[in-house]
Amino acid sequence: MGAPTDDIEAIFPNWIRPPAALKALHALGDGIAVREIIQRLKDGLLVSAVADLVKPGEEEPLHFVALRAAAWKRATHIDNPAYDFWKSGTVEIRSAEYHGSHSTAYDVRFDPDAFTDLVTFLVGHLEKPTKETPAAPAPMTNRGRKPWPHWEAVWAEMVALAMRGEFSASSQADVERRMLEVAEQHPDAPNESTIRLRVQDIWRARKKADNSSG
Repeated sequence: MGAPTDDIEAIFPNWIRPPAALKALHALGDGIAVREIIQRLKDGLLVSAVADLVKPGEEEPLHFVALRAAAWKRATHIDNPAYDFWKSGTVEIRSAEYHGSHSTAYDVRFDPDAFTDLVTFLVGHLEKPTKETPAAPAPMTNRGRKPWPHWEAVWAEMVALAMRGEFSASSQADVERRMLEVAEQHPDAPNESTIRLRVQDIWRARKKADNSSG
């Protein structure tokens, strides 16, 4: 369906597919893995992207888009490792606008940085077995990494650059490149794929506004 795999690999390099995610966490138990991945998706702490998103009432699919936390809260048949989602990466999402209909997302991928945080967290918070007592999961009060603390500063600088006439964009790629330059002035700057996901919704909104006014 839709965009070639090579294309999404180029745009989101090394992002993790659901089967690979389960395999990476298999030693902890598939049930724990599924529960923790889903919770982070719903909390917006595990960023995800899809190759194609087919929405009800729209003729053309959207390619290479982020799947936001609100969408994961309406996703169906994902809470069991036996469900097809964990094999194919295809997920159906109940529509928030059209009662009884759904969107379909194909080839879901997870951000590798956030997934690494998840692995580190789970391994660090599971009790190691001893001869006297069986292993048991420790209470999980932290749901993963906090949002990068410098986003507001980056957006403020982008606005300031535009207001000073030092930056204008004719494409989404222009915005991505300049935002990455600004972000890299701060510690632990996000990668190009994360920047792309931040920019794409705003760029689409701008294009939609331009089309409406035209």
